[in-house]
Amino acid sequence: MKRAVNALQNFGKSLYGPVLILPIVGLFIAFGNVLGNGNMAEYLPFLGHPLIQSIGQLIAKSAVSVLVNLALVFAVGIPIGLATRDKGYAALIGLVTFVVFINAMNVTLQLQDELAPAGQMKAAGQSMVLGVQVLEMGVFAGILTGALSGYLYNKYSGVQFNGAMAIYSGHCFVAIVMLPVSMLLGVVMSEIWPYAQHGISALALAIKGSGPFGVAIYGFLERILVPTGLHHLVYTPFLYTELGGDAGGVRAQPIRGARNIYFAEMACPEVKQLSSTVVWDARGISKMFGLPAAALAMYMTAKPERKAVAIDRLGRYFCLFGSRCFHKNFSL
Repeated sequence: MKRAVNALQNFGKSLYGPVLILPIVGLFIAFGNVLGNGNMAEYLPFLGHPLIQSIGQLIAKSAVSVLVNLALVFAVGIPIGLATRDKGYAALIGLVTFVVFINAMNVTLQLQDELAPAGQMKAAGQSMVLGVQVLEMGVFAGILTGALSGYLYNKYSGVQFNGAMAIYSGHCFVAIVMLPVSMLLGVVMSEIWPYAQHGISALALAIKGSGPFGVAIYGFLERILVPTGLHHLVYTPFLYTELGGDAGGVRAQPIRGARNIYFAEMACPEVKQLSSTVVWDARGISKMFGLPAAALAMYMTAKPERKAVAIDRLGRYFCLFGSRCFHKNFSL
């Protein structure tokens, strides 16, 4: 049991790299939106200059491309977090695995004559990934291939051969293993994922249908698992997959996941009000207001002779909390 928990903790930590890139992307999207959003020119006339508008749209639309290819970011980033040696080679293996995986899925769908026409892809649960038509797996495709790449890289990157076969040792042997594995995975997921799509949709509808109770369950699980390091497994699907919402109309591109929708809407001048899906990414509210409220409750209920100690302990905590927030939001 402990071994399984440690494995899940390591996997949760491997999500840090890809996730920490997104706030940076969000800053560029917001900055580009400020420059390129024509509505702001009503308050700051200089923003109405065509050159500034063009620069703003360039920045915002270029940054949004990271969200469109988020699965690839996770496919490369997770092996970096999981690898115990030569993380650069692990990232390369993750990239190759993802590319082979989506093409294997495309060929499988083509052989089964299940590729939908361009106008019917969304209804059929399909989309374009790196120019390849596949089943719409969203960020799950990157998480799946990235986790598998990282695991097999750690397992086989230490394999060494002698003589003429020495050239196929180490990361080259991992590539030999991963190519057929990723092909097989593409074939298998072509058969399995349609059922997963129905399950994910049903789960999202159940949580949304629960109203505030569903949000409470989500928030409770996300917070209660923080000590175990497994809370990333709770919020990641909501932030980056259709569990957190589906906004297919933003910039005429399929955008899924609460945070992806939020960033895309921030970059879209036509959007006047954020979607309600932003509630799944409102976890910072509990940190900004819930934790100070809990600290105040601890101080108020402390015995008079212990209040000075409570202030000292809580003050240290908030200094640590502030430094961690700064590190997580501004470190690369």
